[in-house]
Amino acid sequence: MTATMKVTNKNSKTETGYPDMPMHRLEALPVPLEPIEVAAVDLDKTLYPPKGPNHSMQLRANINAMVRFEALGGFVFPVTGNNLSLAQEKYKDPDDKTGSMSPLRNVHKHPGIFSNGSLVLGPGGKEIEKQTLGQLILNDQPKKLDFVTALLDFMDS
Repeated sequence: MTATMKVTNKNSKTETGYPDMPMHRLEALPVPLEPIEVAAVDLDKTLYPPKGPNHSMQLRANINAMVRFEALGGFVFPVTGNNLSLAQEKYKDPDDKTGSMSPLRNVHKHPGIFSNGSLVLGPGGKEIEKQTLGQLILNDQPKKLDFVTALLDFMDS
C-alpha cells in the first residue's frame, strides 16, 4: 500500500531538489507505508553502472547500499539476462589491484534470477529452476526431438 507526498525544496529553481525535473513530475511520488523488504535489481546500467570515469565509485556505492539494505533486514537479488559467469564478472571489485579480482559478492551462493529467467537460484545458491535448450522438446518434429538433437540433425542433412 502506498501514499503520496509532495516534494518541495525552496532552494531549487524547480522546487523539486532535482534541477532538471519540473515540480509537476514529482508532486505525487509513491511513499511506501510498509518497509521495503525485497529489492530485485537489474545488473546492466542499474546495479552495475555504465563504464566511465565514475564507474568504480558508483559500483562500490551501489554494492555498499545493497549491503546496508540487507543489514537492515532487506533482501536484494539480481534479475538479469546475464548468465551466472557474466553476472559474477559484474560483482568484481574494480579497485582490486592484486589481480585476483575478488568478488564483492559471490552470486553462486546468493539468490538470483539469471539467463533471462532460465536459471533461478535460491538461498545459499540452491538451484530452484533451470531450463536448458537440451530439455526443450520440439513437438512438431516427427521424433519429438530435443532442440539440440534436432539442430544437429538439421546441420547433418
